[in-house]
Amino acid sequence: MTVTKMERLSKVKMRVFLDGEPAFAASAAQIRLWGLYEGKELSEEEESQLSRQICMYAARTAVEILTRREYSAHDLLLKLRQKEFTPEAAEFALAYVRQKHFQDDLRYAESYIRSHSSKSRMQIRVYLKGHGLTDDIIEEALGREEKDDEDTLISELKKRIGRMGQIPQSSDPAYGKLILSMQRRGFRYSDIRSALQEISGAEKPD
Repeated sequence: MTVTKMERLSKVKMRVFLDGEPAFAASAAQIRLWGLYEGKELSEEEESQLSRQICMYAARTAVEILTRREYSAHDLLLKLRQKEFTPEAAEFALAYVRQKHFQDDLRYAESYIRSHSSKSRMQIRVYLKGHGLTDDIIEEALGREEKDDEDTLISELKKRIGRMGQIPQSSDPAYGKLILSMQRRGFRYSDIRSALQEISGAEKPD
């Protein structure tokens, strides 16, 4: 295998051609560190070593990308391919960051759901599927978030009812005020009613 061409893409980045075909891109400093130059003949051992070096370079790049924000596995692979890493290097990098828990599709989904609570479940599903998440992961994330919301709702209602002394009757103006205050917190009316019924049932003596 021969380094047939080195094409400058920017002040710091170059594309390397092997046997006449574009192979990968990397910083000029990294390429010098690997000892590559136009016309260099690579032995099988050097070719294998270069492949490992590119894979580790891709892994470091993936870590840097993920320090800025969360990416789905699908989007991270696209990002690495856009940076002209080989498919092998991109897949290696993804496996590396997953193993180190730097990337996790379930965490990505939960983060998106929390920050877009105003969206419907259908809108959330469409968005996450568009970013490569499986149905199983999406449903698990939605289920976890729903359970967290339910626990938060019940906990907050119990605090407020504790200050009031008891659950007000539905005909009591205090009942409407309690419902309204929780709706302002972003909880749905039906969920608030269900939570109140659950609390009321739990407080009744056997």
